Order: sequence, then structure tokens, then C-alpha cells
Amino acid sequence: ETRSAYEIIGVHPNAPIQDIKKVYQRKLLLYHPDKKQTGRTTQDDHRFYELCKAWEILQDPESRRLYDIRSDESTLESCPAISQEVDLDDMEYDEDENTYYHPCRCGEGFTITESALEEDIDIVNCSGCSLLIKVLFEEASE
Repeated sequence: ETRSAYEIIGVHPNAPIQDIKKVYQRKLLLYHPDKKQTGRTTQDDHRFYELCKAWEILQDPESRRLYDIRSDESTLESCPAISQEVDLDDMEYDEDENTYYHPCRCGEGFTITESALEEDIDIVNCSGCSLLIKVLFEEASE
């Protein structure tokens, strides 16, 4: 899994440039080839290279802005799309199993347990295809 430039340096994405620079410089001393002669490993070289690439991206405001935009877009792309929102009242309830069921267009369906709903789990996979639904419900007041 690839780490973000922020993770490589070890700062929050909202960190001001001064903080990023301080942390970068501190880590640079740990991994710089001229600073660490004895016990040097290829992992140290890799970390040094990663650190320099991350700093290259984040030091320039325009480069950082474009990096953040691209990162936001890829995060959105990795989120699964909800195909439908279904009200809990429109789902069939099975008293024996304590589950709710809604049919899918593939012929299979979406099943969610009462306990999952109590844990605020409201996204359900179809058992027969890759579609997802969001179950709309309000918790009963006790």
C-alpha cells in the first residue's frame, strides 16, 4: 500500500508548511547518507528517497494544492457507490432470524441483522452481486 506524502514525513494534511519543514528536516538527519555512515541499510536509503520525494511535493504551495486535489479524487474513487437508499420500513423482516431483507435486481438480495443496525451499520452488500444499498432508519427512543 502506498503512503501519502504526509504519512511519509509524519504530519497531518492540514499542517502548516513551517511544521512540515521542521519534521522533514528532523527526519532528514536520521536517514541522510552523509549523516548516518555506520549501520546504514537499503531501507534507510529507501526512506531517504521517499522523504525527499514527499518534501518535493509538499514544499511548493501549488504542487501541494494539486497533490491534495488528486488525493481527494482518488479517495472518492475508492469509495463504493451506493446503488439505492432503502427505508427500513420497506424491507421484509424475518422474526426468526432477526434480519431485514430487500430484493436486488440480480435476483439475490440484501440482508442485514438487527444487531448490525444497532451498531449503526447501514451499508449492505448484495449476496449475489457487487451492489450496495444504504438502509435508512431512525433508532427507536428508549
